[in-house]
Amino acid sequence: MVNLANIQNRINTKVFIGLGSDAVVSSVTTSSSSKWGDNTITYATGVTEKAVPYNLVYPKVYEPFGTMQKGEVDVFFNHLSTVTLSSSIVYANKSYIVTQLEDFPLLNGTLAKLCRLSEVL
Repeated sequence: MVNLANIQNRINTKVFIGLGSDAVVSSVTTSSSSKWGDNTITYATGVTEKAVPYNLVYPKVYEPFGTMQKGEVDVFFNHLSTVTLSSSIVYANKSYIVTQLEDFPLLNGTLAKLCRLSEVL
């Protein structure tokens, strides 16, 4: 019988620990505090997590969220990752924001998280 925890552990060991690069994930909150309605952006302390480029796992020319634009990259994160939509990511010495996020489900759990990152210029 398939055991979700065993599969997650194998993916973590062989893919994320074996092939992953460090990415610093910070949550972003926005609040409106001025009388003019200007937003104040707050970044939480970053957490270092392992990220793996999508094309390293799936080398064919398939883009899971459609055609990528200049400055975009698709990466996988571990199933326990703290990454959310609009998280701020520092990956490969570039700053990104998460614009799309998809969980890969199996047996009522998550195997990994796939994110489209857009470079912050």
